[in-house]
Amino acid sequence: MSETTYDHLEGTDIGEGELTVESWEAFLWADATDNDEDAFRWADEAEAYDVDRQLVPPEYGLNVANTAIDADLDDLGLDPDMEKGTFHAGQSFEIHQPLVVDETYTVSGTLSRVERKEGGSGTFDLVTQTFEITDEAGEPVMETETSAILMR
Repeated sequence: MSETTYDHLEGTDIGEGELTVESWEAFLWADATDNDEDAFRWADEAEAYDVDRQLVPPEYGLNVANTAIDADLDDLGLDPDMEKGTFHAGQSFEIHQPLVVDETYTVSGTLSRVERKEGGSGTFDLVTQTFEITDEAGEPVMETETSAILMR
């Protein structure tokens, strides 16, 4: 196994950004993911959930995080080899309140773990990023963690 380590990168701040989800984005995401919940398409349907605006599907939170920050793995010193492959390994969410359209969310991100591993396909790095999303009042909306495999 290669001796390369990235311990020094763990805990690195990967930036902060803002993003406002528009109604059409939530609507199309719901359609693209075959989500039948009309509260993701129409504001009046969201009233049943005690919100005054159209809801955003919760899994769209990962898109909010990635789009608001747009972290570049090269800039972080991870040097991905796109020819060998980069793969989505997983994600998790801790939701504190629903995402809604026309709210500007603030996102901050951290490179939380980088682990060098060996597998049947060879050497790879498992890279985990953690994002915190807050609403316009600074209240927590969700934390999301996403992991990617960078083949070496």
